[in-house]
Amino acid sequence: MEDYYVHRYKKAAHLLIKIFLRLAVPIVLQNIVTTAVNSADVIMLGFVGQDALSAGSLANQVMFILNLVYTGISSGVIMLAAQYWGKKDTKTIEHIMGIGMQLSMFISSMFFIMAFFFSTYFNENFYKRYQLDYCRHTLS
Repeated sequence: MEDYYVHRYKKAAHLLIKIFLRLAVPIVLQNIVTTAVNSADVIMLGFVGQDALSAGSLANQVMFILNLVYTGISSGVIMLAAQYWGKKDTKTIEHIMGIGMQLSMFISSMFFIMAFFFSTYFNENFYKRYQLDYCRHTLS
């Protein structure tokens, strides 16, 4: 009788690992692609000069903040969707996903407007903050 439960446990563990891999592999690949693109930017801009490299670094800071916002939105949507999935309420899940998509589009539009129309103020603000942090670390 004990062999039956061990076999059943191993089968369930194998299925769980398969599900985790199906979820984890796309996430890992997306992170690898993002890191590879950023690395390629650094390498290419390094050949152009220090000013171009600094400008690329500033742009990456903005994208990093935008990615953090996206992560927060998607985490909240996933938690709410999981709760409603347990209730078998797919209509509300669709509604929540729509709200998350609309919020992401709104925030993306705000970032675009700030970066496109107010780029001087936006970049100077980031640059001054970076410069002050750099001075604090080097002087202390």
